[in-house]
Amino acid sequence: MRALHEAVNEIFVNLCGSDNNVKHSLMSRETLGKLCHFFSRQESSDVLLSHMITFLNDKVDWRLRCTFYEYCSLTASVIGRQITFILKSLLQQGLHDYEEFVQLRALWCICSLCGDQLLDKSAIYELLPDTIPFLAHPNEWLRMAAVNILSVLDNTLSVADVHCKLMPLVAPFLTEKLIRLNNTFVVSLCLRPPIPRPIWSYVVDSSPLVPLLEHLVDKRMLIALDGGPDSIYATSRNQQPKPTQLEPYLRRLENLGLNDEFEEKLILFQNVLTKMDSFRKGMGARRTDERNGVLDLATIPNVKLHKFDLVSGDHKSAEVKKSPSVDMNPEWQAMFGEEQRAMINVQPTNSSLSSVFLDGLSAGDVHEADSSAMVASTISNLVVDHSHNFAVRSSECDVMLSRLLAHKRERYLQHQRLSGAHGTPDSTAPAVPLPTSRVGTRLVAQFHEHSDAVNRLCLSPSGSHFASAGNDGLMKIWSVSRIYKDQSAATRADATFSYKRKINSIQFVGSLGKRLAIASDDCRVTVVDAERMAFITTIGFEKDEDGPPVELYASDNVLYVLTHHGSIFCLDCRMPTNGGIGRKPLVLWSHRINNAYGLITSFCVDPVGQNWMCLTSTNRNVILWDLRFGIEVSNWPHPNKLCRMLRCWPAFPLDGHGRLCSEVWTSSSCSGELSRWKLETSQRSYVLWPTSARKPFNYADDKNVTTALATCPLTGRIFTGDSVGALRSWNLLNPKECYYLSGPEKRTPEAISSSSLRSTIKRSTFEMVEVFYEEAFEKKQRSSPALSNSPLEAQVSVCHRSSISDMLCCGEFLISSSRDGVIKVWK
Repeated sequence: MRALHEAVNEIFVNLCGSDNNVKHSLMSRETLGKLCHFFSRQESSDVLLSHMITFLNDKVDWRLRCTFYEYCSLTASVIGRQITFILKSLLQQGLHDYEEFVQLRALWCICSLCGDQLLDKSAIYELLPDTIPFLAHPNEWLRMAAVNILSVLDNTLSVADVHCKLMPLVAPFLTEKLIRLNNTFVVSLCLRPPIPRPIWSYVVDSSPLVPLLEHLVDKRMLIALDGGPDSIYATSRNQQPKPTQLEPYLRRLENLGLNDEFEEKLILFQNVLTKMDSFRKGMGARRTDERNGVLDLATIPNVKLHKFDLVSGDHKSAEVKKSPSVDMNPEWQAMFGEEQRAMINVQPTNSSLSSVFLDGLSAGDVHEADSSAMVASTISNLVVDHSHNFAVRSSECDVMLSRLLAHKRERYLQHQRLSGAHGTPDSTAPAVPLPTSRVGTRLVAQFHEHSDAVNRLCLSPSGSHFASAGNDGLMKIWSVSRIYKDQSAATRADATFSYKRKINSIQFVGSLGKRLAIASDDCRVTVVDAERMAFITTIGFEKDEDGPPVELYASDNVLYVLTHHGSIFCLDCRMPTNGGIGRKPLVLWSHRINNAYGLITSFCVDPVGQNWMCLTSTNRNVILWDLRFGIEVSNWPHPNKLCRMLRCWPAFPLDGHGRLCSEVWTSSSCSGELSRWKLETSQRSYVLWPTSARKPFNYADDKNVTTALATCPLTGRIFTGDSVGALRSWNLLNPKECYYLSGPEKRTPEAISSSSLRSTIKRSTFEMVEVFYEEAFEKKQRSSPALSNSPLEAQVSVCHRSSISDMLCCGEFLISSSRDGVIKVWK
């Protein structure tokens, strides 16, 4: 019998010293149960438990560490309570692990050991300070595991121990005072809100953990000594000096929503977080050192490289990297295919789909508009059929690669359109001809389907349609190509959506522009299907706290919302392929602008990389935010105290070929002034002064202000509209190409289309800033002679008769809307 024990012992030791896959196979409840019954109590401790403990030394395989805690209770049930002193330190190590799966297994193990009464009271009391804080962990599984431990302890401990030892530790995490903890459902309902995952991840992964926690402990201690949360120190904590080293981290945490409650919960986690950080460093498993998802092609044999042209969509073979042939294991054969692959029957629904398939999924041209639909329809028509002779050799990885390449090309072309770069004619050609340098303007179309003011216009990502919305509660979609083709015929809106409430702003959502976001005065943002004009979903805002949404900006599926009370929301508007009706957009982050800036009047976002956001306020401030880190970078005032900042727009590079957007335009309440600001220096580079009544920088409150601006991303030409209905064109590289297009001083079609009138815009330098200003001329030079001689104004006036609310550039077309509900298209 002794020889048999020694033989089995040797086999077990050899298996525990082999590969991790063998260890995982060895650790099963059935196997360990038989081994525990085979060995005596002492041998189970010396052989089984001692070798299982070595699993915790694995630095890479966290699943192996989970295995120990999964089967530890089974071994402990055979050995007895004499191993309590060993298990206590091992369980603490599991709670301090940096992997949440290991922490979960450790909590389950504690629950099982407490239920079987295999832990002494002293060991339980030492484990409680590290276990109870998991009631505030962002992982719901860990919170429920801690609740289960409380339920087990309530049933196993005496009433005195529960109320003297357990309740004081649990009370800070509960909203109600409970007498018993045995009902897990009641306890889970009474838990306070957990620490948000963004705050937890930032504290654990991206911040100096120990100094940060020490600072929070010191701050909470000062608040407690000064009189609690209502003390002077607590109420003015935003004005308190912060350590220089921790200031950016504290500011980032405040932007993520860190408050007094979450600070207290992080402090309760101090011991666990500190040990987690030490454990991670000791194990040499820093997450920042990991390279997840990175393959070193130099270490992979027989790699065939391909080149994929993001512009044309061509997929070409390149060089082949060869190495000594090796046998491919079955897993790799299943993923990448074998020499004798299964025959896959293709049953195309039409001839075009069949031709696409014959070219191969990974080698065909990828079309921008419907690439995803092509691949989806491709997969749906693949049926396994070993008996059919007509087959295509393909695999799941080929299909996934085709999807990835189609997505990458779509994003690349979208970035090219936003940055104003020129692409190939077949990929980035606009729906209408490109703008030319020809002087003169002609009214192409005029729409008066809105019964009240048109507030906003927006252009679809493809440039083929634009949408309008206004105070009448109507949202209309118009076809640009139809306007171009049928300039002599009457053009009506392609579709109309009635919301029956005032609409403040609209934006196309998604890379294909199949959805529209509507901001209305009932404190809601509604997402509508732009093709079917059907409701999809809506998200509401607090009327007293946030106010109604007033401005929207969409970048693909990310929607930025500015509310009347100065709150900014970033929404994830991705929807499932089945439509996602009723599914609420996810709020990625939100922030409330400091009230010291006054009323926030408008905002704009970097159209190229979404790196920054600019806001304007009534206290003449421009506020710059870094969207990558979620912090306010800087703010600066207008140099004149009379000017209130009304609106802002991104300023594209002057040559129209730049890849970055690092300047913004702002309009002020004085003299219709427009300022172009450099974000790096907070200084003005250009000023447009459209009035001739005053000299530049002679500020005074005027009724005439600039209300709309549009920039042609291909030429850099700027178009502005003001509160009297005047349209102007500006070329910052050549003042001779700056023109008064239409307005009260150029009303008739003849005057508007005339190219003989010379420019009245001059350029000069005032106070180290280049200023384009309008020279004072007699009005008769810009007015039609026939109109000035006719007191009855017999000729038709085609200019805007009220304030211009918004403008769009689309190829040769300039689209403008006004407060009287009229939309005009100019060429």
